[in-house]
Amino acid sequence: MILFGKTLPWMGLIIIPLFILAEQLPGMPQTDLMVIEDYLSQPDSEIDIGYANLLMGKVLNPLIDINFFDGELNAIVNIVKKQIRRDKKPQKIIEKINAIIFDQYNFEALAEPYPEDFLLDNLIQSKKGRCMSLVALYSTLGYRLNLPIEGVCVPEHIFARWVPEEKKKRFSFKKNKHINIETTLDGIELSDKYYLNMLNNLKAEAENPFFLRPLSKKEVIGAYLSSLGSALRVKDRFDKSIAVCKLAISINENDAEAWNNLGISYRKKGLNELAVASYNKAIKIYPNFAEAWQNLGSVQASNMERIRCFKKAVTIKPSLSTAWKNLVIAYYEIQNYELAWTCANRCREQGHFIPQELLRKIQFKLRSER
Repeated sequence: MILFGKTLPWMGLIIIPLFILAEQLPGMPQTDLMVIEDYLSQPDSEIDIGYANLLMGKVLNPLIDINFFDGELNAIVNIVKKQIRRDKKPQKIIEKINAIIFDQYNFEALAEPYPEDFLLDNLIQSKKGRCMSLVALYSTLGYRLNLPIEGVCVPEHIFARWVPEEKKKRFSFKKNKHINIETTLDGIELSDKYYLNMLNNLKAEAENPFFLRPLSKKEVIGAYLSSLGSALRVKDRFDKSIAVCKLAISINENDAEAWNNLGISYRKKGLNELAVASYNKAIKIYPNFAEAWQNLGSVQASNMERIRCFKKAVTIKPSLSTAWKNLVIAYYEIQNYELAWTCANRCREQGHFIPQELLRKIQFKLRSER
């Protein structure tokens, strides 16, 4: 019986990863996370992001049938292979891939996130996903069809990029010729300027070595592991979440989101000192990471420190409702009812919910002071 084996019909071969053979040897039990670590021990050129993504899906949902979903991926690969057989121009190839994914298969990009939106098995089942699962699909096509498609990260987003092999070693974001593929917009090509503007809008550092460059396959998988850690945390599997986030960080030390996710899991475990250290590391890498500032505020003992962090969060990202709500509570607790009321109004103006009981308490205190 072949467990997690990968069939490549266009090559006529069945590849069984070495870690599976090791897993079946007596006296060598492996956890699901060890399976992923073993898979990552291969050379980067032999790593299939799509297959690694399915392994992550099995960590989260042990009952999924990897062979089935891998076969579904192969079916898409074979259709693309037939369609692009005679094409040489990258734009033409990408155009046909886009048509197959979004017109023939009717995959759809969702606007709102959900905990498992990075997984290919969910994308295949629902035909709905977000940037991470769609980029995983494009990366799978790249690997299995020998196309130079890489993943590129900016804060809170990943997109695909066609980068000819000869360009990778001397890659320069501003000078090199490449094609950016925005999977959340049906695969259209967007300019480098668009993503630079995204960084500017998020007040992110373009110099961060994790942003804007084509990532290795292991680095892309590291970004997915960060999301896996977050999804495990939602299921209250905190120890596994911490282990996965640590693995993500061991691959991408400059992934601020992985550090932030690690901090949240530490906080859920009651390990506040480790949470503070993780949030601070995320902020050091990405100083304008609003969510990390909000999370750092949530583990501060001092109300004044909490307020400082929450104010920083809403200054960076005025739409961050959780930080506004926490500011309301923090100001209320230090008896600054005017500022508590002001923050409550700012929060409500943006359509965010504030408990009526809290609003009544603030109003009562304001009337008492007058």
